Amino acid sequence: MVRDSKILVIIAAHSLDLYLLIGETAGIKNRKKTAEVRIGFLGGSGTGKSSLINSLLKMKVLPKSHEIASTAVPVEVAYNNDDDPDHRFRAVIEGISSVEFKKEIEELFQFKELYDMGPEEGDGENDEFDDTMYQQLLNTFAKIKWIYPTLKDIDDLSKTSATTLLKEPHVEEILDSVQSVTAKTELAFAEQIKQYIESSKPKEGEKRLVSLWPLVKVVRIYVRAEILKSGIVLVDLPGSQDTSASRVAVTDNYRKNLSASVVCAPAIRAASDKIAHDLLSSVERRNMQMDGLYTSESLFFTVTKIDELIDHKDYIRTHSTELHHLTQEDMEKISICQEQVNKLEKDLKNRAAKKVKAEVVLDKMKLASAKLKARVEKTFEAQTLAGHKRKHMVGITGKSTFLVNRKRLKPF
Repeated sequence: MVRDSKILVIIAAHSLDLYLLIGETAGIKNRKKTAEVRIGFLGGSGTGKSSLINSLLKMKVLPKSHEIASTAVPVEVAYNNDDDPDHRFRAVIEGISSVEFKKEIEELFQFKELYDMGPEEGDGENDEFDDTMYQQLLNTFAKIKWIYPTLKDIDDLSKTSATTLLKEPHVEEILDSVQSVTAKTELAFAEQIKQYIESSKPKEGEKRLVSLWPLVKVVRIYVRAEILKSGIVLVDLPGSQDTSASRVAVTDNYRKNLSASVVCAPAIRAASDKIAHDLLSSVERRNMQMDGLYTSESLFFTVTKIDELIDHKDYIRTHSTELHHLTQEDMEKISICQEQVNKLEKDLKNRAAKKVKAEVVLDKMKLASAKLKARVEKTFEAQTLAGHKRKHMVGITGKSTFLVNRKRLKPF
């Protein structure tokens, strides 16, 4: 009995160990599913960051433009685990704080009022302050005008108030909110999220009325792209400075928490791109070293827009010595191949001439064959006709004899 009890205890202990092991394994799997490798794309406005991400996704979900800087807010792109076919493309839009936006709008009107008053007489120190204030005024207005179609220029602020602007329904709807966008198709999805990301006003014929990006803190996109399956998250960061303090903070936090950084520079000025150099200034480099991000495994440079190089012939002309040295071996191989091609072309030309002659002979033979066939058919028809005539004559002769014999047998 005691022995049986020990066996039961041992079995129970093993079962508990097995249960704990299964639970630990499940926990590891769940952590693996949520493990993320965040890759940020950095660079100046219009360097092709969005286009590069679209190419990696093999989808066109991020807006891109050849005329303006497309991405105005941080955009995360991760794998979509939602199996609902209606949610094949999904996005979550997080709005900025209403408190922060209210402060920004109120300061805008205060700066406008102070600027309209002009600098105080006899106080030369205010001149520099006024210039700085006016630049901030312009920066803020340049951003919020995307939200309000009635604001064409800065003087239009005199026709409204901060309270009126803050009470606009489309503004109140997005502030302090988390909104979702879903779509079945790539095209429909890209059109729906465009107003939250792209720094442009709606064009004639578009369904959207305003651009909402100044009210957006971050956009998180979920798509079924193969590159994202392993937990990779691609982060498209704005290329230009923003007047929104919270959004600047968000962008800075993204850069600190990236697993890897990809600095993009357009091909036409990749060697001298100022933004790329600034990203690796002494201060930035020191920060990246402290965060462990200044390594060959976490920092990459990408040359974008290579298909938009202006004049490749001019590049070849100015780099002829380098190119000759680098391509000498290839040029020798090309020369050998060209000789072989010339020989094959000559042989092909000779064979083509023989083919023409053979085709002429073949045509003659076909013509002779047709004539011979016609003669054979004509001879055959003549023989057949002669045979029919002979049979007809034999039949007539036999009938006449029979009639003669019948007359002879008739009694007198």
